[in-house]
Amino acid sequence: MSELLAKFILWKQKPKIIVVTGNIGKTCTREAIFSVLKTKLRVKRNQDGKNERRDIIMNILGMENFGKNPFGAIFNFLKSNFSLKGYPEVFIFETGIRKPGDVNKFKFLKPEIVVVTALGEIPAYIEFFDGPKELASQNFKTLEKLPHFGYAVLNYDDETVREMGDIINAHTLRFGFQEGADFMVSDVSQNFSEDNLRSSGTTFKLNHDGHSVPVWLYQVYGKAQVYAALAAMVVGSIFKMNLIEISEALKNYKSPFGRMTLNEGIKSTWIINDYYEASPNSTLSALQTLKDFCCNQRKIAVLGDMIGIGKYTEQAHRIVGEACSKFLDMLFCIGPRAKFIADEAITRGLPSERVFEFESVEEAGKTVQKVIRKGDLILVKGSREMKMEKIVEEIGKIK
Repeated sequence: MSELLAKFILWKQKPKIIVVTGNIGKTCTREAIFSVLKTKLRVKRNQDGKNERRDIIMNILGMENFGKNPFGAIFNFLKSNFSLKGYPEVFIFETGIRKPGDVNKFKFLKPEIVVVTALGEIPAYIEFFDGPKELASQNFKTLEKLPHFGYAVLNYDDETVREMGDIINAHTLRFGFQEGADFMVSDVSQNFSEDNLRSSGTTFKLNHDGHSVPVWLYQVYGKAQVYAALAAMVVGSIFKMNLIEISEALKNYKSPFGRMTLNEGIKSTWIINDYYEASPNSTLSALQTLKDFCCNQRKIAVLGDMIGIGKYTEQAHRIVGEACSKFLDMLFCIGPRAKFIADEAITRGLPSERVFEFESVEEAGKTVQKVIRKGDLILVKGSREMKMEKIVEEIGKIK
């Protein structure tokens, strides 16, 4: 019943719908797009939740707070849906595909813009599919529904995503680091100052159609965040915003907590807080961010299991272990799968006395708290099931 009502509201109000899909970086991309478009339009987006489909439907109805305040939600529904003004002009919906058939949950949406972030060589949730190609085909089904006047906004650096644009009828705009992207990034730099955190962050240049625009992402770090900003710049341009306007809007973009956010830790340490989720690609990206920080501090990684990658489990964890061996001062591994990270890091040359293994986050947290010292830069990352936020709570400055 609620879906039918949502369909009616969409037909009546006719908002533009943007769907963000893919396997990596969806939430940050959704938030970056929201930061850009809200400067010009009435925009809503779905929030993080266990039931994305229900969350999307309740957003359309204006009743997303029904569980906390049912009477207020009903009032908001009547006010927003039966008023000539105030209903969102644009919705931004993040849709997750974790199992075969999940794409059917969102069939009632008829997006005019679909953003595909990245899939990666070993995607998250791959254990529920025959392989990366089947997972890619599920994401492609979202693009198939685009009208001919719609837009596919695709990550040019991900070969599978890039090729999707060759077999759809809608307009295609590609973003990325590689030559050939319609919106190409260059001159990326991470700036970190303990004395002036507010001016720290990531800078880059956006190159499009012969023009180059500088972009500042304040207190935002990592390649994944640059991709999110790039996607937002593409979407902003579709809505006729100029690149300077978009660049200014992105100064107010803040990454959701637990997704490559920089937090102060105890003992005058710094935490790169990326606890919320982990896939092979996102973990490698986070490690690269840690490596790229220009500082003299010790660099430490606290890594939990990457769950949901099935037959690729050992291979993926060993790839991460190899990356760890090249620059880390200390490595903490939590969970039975993360043992492969530890083993590979030691095999590749990281001294065994710098590598610690634990079965639980509680045990690991107490040890990490003891051994860290002033100035350490600590990456915390793992799959959601590992509850890596407990590590952040253990070593965070604010308890």
